[in-house]
Amino acid sequence: MFAQPKDDIRCPNMAIAMVEATVETVKPSVQMIKETTRAK
Repeated sequence: MFAQPKDDIRCPNMAIAMVEATVETVKPSVQMIKETTRAK
């Protein structure tokens, strides 16, 4: 699923886009965890 290092060197923009997409995917989970922790 993750790009190989050689792909990152050839297509840095694609690697950056993948990282940004991963961050956007994780953000809601982090927010949910924070709210759950606060609720306890």
